Amino acid sequence: MTRLLACTAIAYAGTMSGAQTMQLIGDNRSLLGYGSIETVDGYFDFGSTEVWPDYSYQDWNYGTGSGVDDASGGSGMNSMLSDTAIVATGSASASTTFIDGVHNFTTALGRSEHGISFRLTEETAFALTATIDATGNAASRITFRDLSNGGSDIFVATTQGGVVNIDENFLLGPGDYSIVYYAASSLSLSSPGMLSGASSYDANFRIVPAAPTAALLGLGGLLAVRRRRA
Repeated sequence: MTRLLACTAIAYAGTMSGAQTMQLIGDNRSLLGYGSIETVDGYFDFGSTEVWPDYSYQDWNYGTGSGVDDASGGSGMNSMLSDTAIVATGSASASTTFIDGVHNFTTALGRSEHGISFRLTEETAFALTATIDATGNAASRITFRDLSNGGSDIFVATTQGGVVNIDENFLLGPGDYSIVYYAASSLSLSSPGMLSGASSYDANFRIVPAAPTAALLGLGGLLAVRRRRA
């Protein structure tokens, strides 16, 4: 009888320690590099490149850039996705120069956007550790939203200058959610001068495995039974 109880408790422990996961349901990852100028004689020139992963939810490591003389932007991303973690690093930069007597305006943009939506079917604990940074004319942010019932922000962090370190924990109920890592530099000049900007994100959003409390209680009860019988 003692052997049967032991086998039952071990099987129960294995069931209770099953890993929690999330179902990925939306992929909004993209990179953009852009630059344009208009000269005093009305000549307009631009360069633009926007790219996305070939397949949804695939790991993606890519960089791009585009523009023209005196206005350009670029961005990059290294993204790794699974049913337990959303991990990415990304960066964006831009620069532009307005020359008096040459330009009417100049514009430059770099953007790295990493947006993933997911679904939970049970209460799940998550940890978010991240660093966002921006210098010059640029911004970086992380936005975590509950998409149920019209949507609402759970957590937002942003910087337009300097480094922000993030270390947060969340306990989420069943439902749909999204998390977006974003870095961009958007520049425009209509008078003589020079502008530049750069921003980045380095983020790890992951499930924190739940302790098999019920299984441990079951094993504790089994040990008590054994002691009493002994």
